[in-house]
Amino acid sequence: MKKSLSKVVGITVLASLLAVSGVGCGNSNADASAEAMPEDAAAVKDEAANTVEAWGSVSAETIKEIHLGFDAMVTKIYVKEGQQIKQGDKLLSIDYDEYKDSIAQKQKQLDLDQESYEGQLKSDTSSQEQINDLQKQISDIRKRVADGSDSEIAELKSAIDKSKTDIKRYEKDLEDQKALVESGTGLQKDVDDINKKIEDAKRDISTAEKKIENKKKDRETEIQKLNSQIATLRDTINENSKTNQTTKNSSAIKKQISDLEVQQMKSKYTKNYIQGNDVILDIPRGVVKSVKVVEGSKIGGETNCLLEIIDEDSLVVKANVSEEFIKDIKVGADAEIVPYADREAVIKGKVKEIENLAIDQNGETVIPIIVEATEKSPYLKYGYGADVQIHTN
Repeated sequence: MKKSLSKVVGITVLASLLAVSGVGCGNSNADASAEAMPEDAAAVKDEAANTVEAWGSVSAETIKEIHLGFDAMVTKIYVKEGQQIKQGDKLLSIDYDEYKDSIAQKQKQLDLDQESYEGQLKSDTSSQEQINDLQKQISDIRKRVADGSDSEIAELKSAIDKSKTDIKRYEKDLEDQKALVESGTGLQKDVDDINKKIEDAKRDISTAEKKIENKKKDRETEIQKLNSQIATLRDTINENSKTNQTTKNSSAIKKQISDLEVQQMKSKYTKNYIQGNDVILDIPRGVVKSVKVVEGSKIGGETNCLLEIIDEDSLVVKANVSEEFIKDIKVGADAEIVPYADREAVIKGKVKEIENLAIDQNGETVIPIIVEATEKSPYLKYGYGADVQIHTN
């Protein structure tokens, strides 16, 4: 690839890397890809081939940082810088028994606080049970009145039904007797007697209906008495509640805080990359970029970075394109990557990203781009140099 034309723009690789967790491990290890790029690296447009050629460097979009948010001690280290590792491989072994013991002690205290809190609530159980029983009695009374199963009311309704049946019979007899009187074969006295029976039956019905209303009032009176008992019991509960409210609120808040603390403490070691006393790799493929601890190190806190792992599945080629050529490059455009490690190897790729922020490189305006490989290659290694050819049509 040509490196000296009248119109060239120097490019360098982006040195800042994307991290996936917490606070960075620091900048003690500079991005090797920055050192791999010559100062006079350039992007060139080849009109005949419809390509823009540029020099780039292999970098990683993701560098995983391993942190522990709790106190522990490193008992063994299984990896070294530059080592290739795969998912499930052990990175470190740690001892954090003291931390787990502190969780167990807090859990025991939480259990004791909960027992105390529940003991206070039991003081109102008896009164509440009585209220429930009285409410059931009220419900039963109302149901019996509504469906007519109340024995006294049912008896009165039965008497009313009998009187109504009698009236129908008397009215039929009355019609027959009136006909006899009109024909001269009957007596008026018999008509009068039947009328009296009808009146007596109607009076019995009226009396029974009044008694039913009175019975219903009696039942309402019973319900009022039961409601009064319920009110008294509720007053008792309210008084107890007022007396204990401050203590209960304090216990409840203390429980919530302690429970949250326990959950937070446990969550710090319930990570995909922690299995028992081992710290393992939880991504498919990686390379150890740096090891920040030694065996016997005491560690703890979110800012304490143990290792940096390059995610090999996030490797890309980063390069800069001259401002005058950037209009010819589109996201998704096909590209070829030629690694310096083997210039005979040509790796297919695509433009993944064109950054929106231009930078100044040796007095020229350039725009960083990211090219991702669409096929695997053993020569795409973090920090390796590579040429890229981006198709413009």
